[in-house]
Amino acid sequence: MLRTIAGLLAGTARRERGAAAPYASLRTEGAFITAWDAQGREIYIDRRTWLLDVLLPNLRRHWDDADALADLVVGGVDDGFATNLLEASRRVLELDRHRKPERGYLLRGIVLRENRRLSQAQSVLEEGIRLVGRRAALLVNLAKVHAERDDGAKAEALLWEGLQGDPNLEAGLAWWVEGARRRSGEEGARQALRQAAGLPRSWLAPLWLARGHLQAQELDEAVALYRRVLGSAHQQPLAVATIAQDLARHRQAGALVELLGPVYDPLRHEAQAGVQLLDALLQLQRRKEGQALLVRLERVAPAALQPRLQALAEAFAVPGGGVPAA
Repeated sequence: MLRTIAGLLAGTARRERGAAAPYASLRTEGAFITAWDAQGREIYIDRRTWLLDVLLPNLRRHWDDADALADLVVGGVDDGFATNLLEASRRVLELDRHRKPERGYLLRGIVLRENRRLSQAQSVLEEGIRLVGRRAALLVNLAKVHAERDDGAKAEALLWEGLQGDPNLEAGLAWWVEGARRRSGEEGARQALRQAAGLPRSWLAPLWLARGHLQAQELDEAVALYRRVLGSAHQQPLAVATIAQDLARHRQAGALVELLGPVYDPLRHEAQAGVQLLDALLQLQRRKEGQALLVRLERVAPAALQPRLQALAEAFAVPGGGVPAA
């Protein structure tokens, strides 16, 4: 999955291993960053080494490449290096101003806010809004500036306006729900999700409502919501991945196969969702369907998943074979 601006907002982003860096950071753990090297092996790099030997040299190397530089800034903010990204974010805005202005203004505003330069962040984000319109990500980040100034009413109004523009912006939705939870407890959080689920084009809020039904062992209610989502968002990789993950976690192989079997496409959807679908097919001993999906998935799955696919292929080849250990 590409590390995206929306992912940065959510704080859960990842970036694809590629030309922009020899390593791809996944998460920060204390003094170390966990990363994958070019061969897909997990490694641990201390933060100072990451900054001096990976992030800063790559910023210099890609100073004139807007896309690569923006990706590095997103990753650096997510890894906690915003103080080292003021000049790089300024450069992204220079490069993006007439090319991808929303991204440039958004990244510059985020880096300024992370550095507690709230007046500058507000000015940049408002300039971006004047230029490109009231886009959801710009509005949500402007809301964050007002929240850090303790202007809760302004922040909430901007946040809701942003969600109306893009109800599936994960960080915006999570913030909306958490605010309701603080005010009114779990019932307030559910009501906030139902409110967001009623917005046009909304599919993330229904998925979160369905997760709650699964946790309450209310499978029929969850399945009804999943059907609603798949009716309009079956091409959304995150929607399919979330359904696969939640149903697999709750050991609902039958529902997983029924819902995702007809729509899963290895060329469009995440490979891990395909693995979870294969696990479910194996549990149900639907070997012919599983073997056909294996052939399609093996062609496109990343190297890190190939051993798992090989184990599944061996299990499907044995009548009555069980799901191999992950």
